[in-house]
Amino acid sequence: METGNGLTLVPYSHGRPAFARHVRDLCSSRSFDAVAVDLPEPFAEDLVSAVDNLPIISAVLANRYGSQAYFIPTDPCDPTIEAIRQGRQKRLPVHHIGDPALYEPAPLPPLPDEHAISRIGFDAYAALCLHAVGNQETSPETLRTARHIASRLLGLRLSHKAILVLIHFRRFAQVIRCLGQEQTYNYSPPARSTVTTETYPINPDHLYFVLGELPFIAGKCEAERQDVFAEPQSIVDMIKDLFRETRDHYFDSHDDVVTLSPTRVQAGLTFLRNLTLIDKRFIPSLFDIVAAAKGIGGNAYAVRILKSAKYYPYLPFEMDTPTVGAGIDKVQLPGAGSPLRAVNLFRDTSMMWRTLSIKPDPSELRKKKYRFAWNPQGMCSHIPEDRRIEAFNAHVRQKSLRILCEDLVKTERFTSSVKDGIDIRETLRNWYTGDIFIKEIPPSRGAIDTVVIIFDDAHDER
Repeated sequence: METGNGLTLVPYSHGRPAFARHVRDLCSSRSFDAVAVDLPEPFAEDLVSAVDNLPIISAVLANRYGSQAYFIPTDPCDPTIEAIRQGRQKRLPVHHIGDPALYEPAPLPPLPDEHAISRIGFDAYAALCLHAVGNQETSPETLRTARHIASRLLGLRLSHKAILVLIHFRRFAQVIRCLGQEQTYNYSPPARSTVTTETYPINPDHLYFVLGELPFIAGKCEAERQDVFAEPQSIVDMIKDLFRETRDHYFDSHDDVVTLSPTRVQAGLTFLRNLTLIDKRFIPSLFDIVAAAKGIGGNAYAVRILKSAKYYPYLPFEMDTPTVGAGIDKVQLPGAGSPLRAVNLFRDTSMMWRTLSIKPDPSELRKKKYRFAWNPQGMCSHIPEDRRIEAFNAHVRQKSLRILCEDLVKTERFTSSVKDGIDIRETLRNWYTGDIFIKEIPPSRGAIDTVVIIFDDAHDER
């Protein structure tokens, strides 16, 4: 959105790759002399330094307010982080125009999936999101933040001619309204905040709790950003790559890879699509991804999909660097005894725990212990023996069905069709006539339900 006075306003939501890609395209196709993001001013200095360290993901933590802290992760899929990166690469001044006072923002209502951008375009999608968000937040903190942002923009217009401005959906409408109000021109900004910040790398195992997308998707977006010739890839295609790469790279046994044929993987993707549509979405959640993987590959494939989805390929060079642990609403600082309640300022939607029963494969040490501790005289499950028993079970079922149909077989002279084959016995019996007899096997009327296999312990040596 262009206001006609040098401001290009871009509404956004945190952690969405489509918004980050739109910011990158704007900076590539147009010329700006400044970048402004509506992030709190106390994070400005340390956040810019942390963005320079990307693709290593860090967290910039503000000092404690009693027993609570606030932090911003350098999410490579976030549009504000992308705007800061573009400003640093193009040697443009980056201004943090957010309210210096820190508070916990209210979660947004469910927004349309960004998959719709490929059909309706970015502007129409942003308009849908603004309509979905509405003007529900009228708290004093939000009004103060909107007036502060509008006042900063009016001041930046005096020194810059073309400014790229990123404003969150939560306060976009209020900022537009404040830009035309007289109170904004008379607004006196608060005193400079004395909040101190610290920067820590985030524990790679905890990235899922702080990023807007899956760490696997964040890694794909970062690889796409580094390749100037890469075609834009949708999140749906990245999830297909997740299933394919997990099948190809995370199985040690060739038999396991053969079992997960491309047809079964395609069936899993169809199942995942149906699960997603049931929830009225186009982009699946991690829970649905793991559930679909379990449906086609069992527990082993589901566990590998889960590990692959939470894996981020860009890790710190020095693995002994102190890292911060992160959860949904807590962080574990290096050297601290107990977790600290923290607010992720980049989280727009609320998160909740969901339960899915999956059982990981036993370790190699446990397999060796089981091999030596196995009692052959007791009840157990041994994979090689189980495969032989299942094959014998299938043979017995097929043999039983043939026996059931033997009494119903019809034999007749060959005329025009061989039907179910030539009856060799009847043809030889009537050899002197020179006729050929064929047989017709009717479909079986029953099915084999249970097969009981009785082992003879007295003759195990056979």
